[in-house]
Amino acid sequence: MPFRSYLLYCLFFLIFQGQAMAQAPQDTPPPESGEVSEAWLPDRDALRVGLSQQQVPLVFEAGDNGLAGIWIDYLQALSEQLPVPLEPYVEDNPESAGVMLTTRFPGAEPPSGMRHTRPLMTLTYGVFVRVGDAAVRSVKDLESARVAIVANDPNQFPLLKAVDTFTPVPVNSVSEAVGQLQSDQADAFVGPIPVVADYLDSASMKDIGLALDLVKQPVDVVLQVPEDQPRLFRMLDQAVVSLSEQAHQSIESSWLQGEVPTLDNQAMALDLSDEEWLRNHPDLKVGLRRDWPPFEFEQDGEAAGLVVDLVGRLEKDMDIRFKRVPVNSRSSAEEMLKSGEVDVIPGMSRTPRTEEDFLFSRAYITVPIALATRDTGRFIGDLREVRNERVGVVNRQASHDYLLINHPELDLYPQETVEKGLLALSNGDLDVMVTHIPAVSYTVARLGLSNLRITSVTPYEYDLRLAVRKSSPELHRILNKALNSLPDSETEAVYNRWIDLDIEQRTDYTVVRRIVLIAIVVVLMFLYWNR
Repeated sequence: MPFRSYLLYCLFFLIFQGQAMAQAPQDTPPPESGEVSEAWLPDRDALRVGLSQQQVPLVFEAGDNGLAGIWIDYLQALSEQLPVPLEPYVEDNPESAGVMLTTRFPGAEPPSGMRHTRPLMTLTYGVFVRVGDAAVRSVKDLESARVAIVANDPNQFPLLKAVDTFTPVPVNSVSEAVGQLQSDQADAFVGPIPVVADYLDSASMKDIGLALDLVKQPVDVVLQVPEDQPRLFRMLDQAVVSLSEQAHQSIESSWLQGEVPTLDNQAMALDLSDEEWLRNHPDLKVGLRRDWPPFEFEQDGEAAGLVVDLVGRLEKDMDIRFKRVPVNSRSSAEEMLKSGEVDVIPGMSRTPRTEEDFLFSRAYITVPIALATRDTGRFIGDLREVRNERVGVVNRQASHDYLLINHPELDLYPQETVEKGLLALSNGDLDVMVTHIPAVSYTVARLGLSNLRITSVTPYEYDLRLAVRKSSPELHRILNKALNSLPDSETEAVYNRWIDLDIEQRTDYTVVRRIVLIAIVVVLMFLYWNR
């Protein structure tokens, strides 16, 4: 082979080989439906399959008829695909069992020495709360909450992974979890929707309901087989795959017919104790800042801003009137709340520092924290690029807390207000200002700071919440109910009334330039060799 052709061959081989190596591995195609062809099984009349717990309608004792439930029907359907039947039994010690029917959180590794078949079915979990406390629109809304954890259910903690801090309340069953909610010993619990729905329906309970379904995090139901029995594993795995869609539908429709007790997330439902608490506290005071546009500020001597509009709507829904108390700064707002001079700070972000002192409602607005620079400076796309810069932050705001914790190497210059920080940036006294985008947009437009720009967004967010003292859990619960009654469309309208986002976006053409350069080199070499 001529050297030129050989070299071209190598180039094209490397190109296509690189593409092939970058592709995701392909799954092995499943076997076709039908009866399992392999006729090997241990020499016994039945294969025992352990079940670790009983939960209606998954598996439960049915008197003289033994075990029943959706999992039992699935084992019966698998038995029809195998030379010997599967015999279910309740296993008190799953760690010492052989074959088990169990659940697996996606991505979780099997126990040591075990393998998992492909899923028989998936199980959807949900977050359940008291009616009227449905201020849960994402798992993160369980921050700092008391969450009942049912024993022997390994899926709850993985489902709560996004929650940084919560207080586990151990219980032994779904019924105990419901009891903890009813007695106000827990704020929520996470459980399989079919199991909880069946229990609530059988007990005719109307005061507990589903606030959030976790349908995007389904839990697999699998057979767990010892690794030292590979032929048995292959047979059971093939039997699972061989089940027809009709068989799945028939089994699941027989058991999963109950309605899920969902809550009306727009219903403002104060119970008698809430109403009594409000009557006993008629002079609630809310602290509104003067120096934080567009959220809270004074305009023509009156309180104005996004937060003020929201407080007005909450007053209407709660049928109360807060006494408005002017607050000069963020630090003074926190001190006034601690001392009892005000009862509510309506626009505070929860950080590791602030959650030590206050109770927070769910977030009603979330805004990104960004980097602002002068338009004559270099483009900065990441916090790692400002290690040698003078970085401005507003003292004690969320951006200040986050940078102190996660980026202690930065040279921070705390500022009293966003306005003073942006003026310092405009005048050259700072190189970068880290704060939330709405404040930058509003202040730049109002002061005419035309030499400033937002260059990029950080991984951090400023989430606006209502904050109260930890000694006021009743007020915390009532405010969460009021927030929950706000339609998303109304919150969005308030947001759009006050906030205008303008972010400079730049495309990184580095990869594009490299590809074009390589292509040009290959073409030139080809033309040179074939002249």
